[in-house]
Amino acid sequence: MSALPDELLLYSTPDKYIIEPANVSEKSLIIDRVSREVTLSAKPDIPPQAVSKVIYGIVGVINLLAGPYLIVIVDRRRVGEINGQVIWRIKATEAYSYTKTSLHLTEEQIQYNKQYTAMVQSVLSTPNFYYSTTYDLSHTLQRLYNTTPDFLQMGLMERADYRFVWNHYLMSEFSNQVELQKFCLPIIHGFVYIKTCAINGRGFTFALISRRSCYRAGTRMFMRGLDSEGHAANFVETEQIIEGDSARSSFVQTRGSIPLFWSQLPDLRYKPPPP
Repeated sequence: MSALPDELLLYSTPDKYIIEPANVSEKSLIIDRVSREVTLSAKPDIPPQAVSKVIYGIVGVINLLAGPYLIVIVDRRRVGEINGQVIWRIKATEAYSYTKTSLHLTEEQIQYNKQYTAMVQSVLSTPNFYYSTTYDLSHTLQRLYNTTPDFLQMGLMERADYRFVWNHYLMSEFSNQVELQKFCLPIIHGFVYIKTCAINGRGFTFALISRRSCYRAGTRMFMRGLDSEGHAANFVETEQIIEGDSARSSFVQTRGSIPLFWSQLPDLRYKPPPP
């Protein structure tokens, strides 16, 4: 499997967005802001007036009232390493509109669009989104160990477990084209903790990964039971990884709502005491 670019340059022009891998001689991603066509180019024509910005990955494209928005990662924090591969937490994102003006919107639509973009940024600013350009966070070590060599050669988004990829839908404009897979970055939601430890003089790495399913996610009480496809509400897969010397172990636990068709309408008659 070829690693995804760890750092990119985003060039903004009135007609296009050009995303170029930094420090490597790879093809650039060209997004036409008018036709929405996405292509690759070995030597894109970047005008001198283009505004450039360093980004760390593409979250995807979301359609709001004003039109499509390109969402990119602009800040991140290093969490640690698993098997020598760096895991990152997303700290900040930015949304770039395809449309140049909002003249096609009414005043009411403009206000709604501002609310929607603020809501998107609010969700993405929560400190619970993680990714890696080389390590498959959507799968446990146990699942990866039992796969074929051909599976391991696939791109990260192509082989990902979509239950835990929260930007799968946002990346659909890119992931549907095989040649664009190297720009498709799977992002999980949950918790990742990595710590280097030592016991009796022997060093090892302890990692804890909780993957939250993107199906039937919601607040407790309001989201309960199964859907027609068997997805349990608020399903979470938690993996404990111990890595020492040349050996690694993986212990996996899962949790979710009671796997039955049921619902609950919370009201003031049910007030469980605080723990």
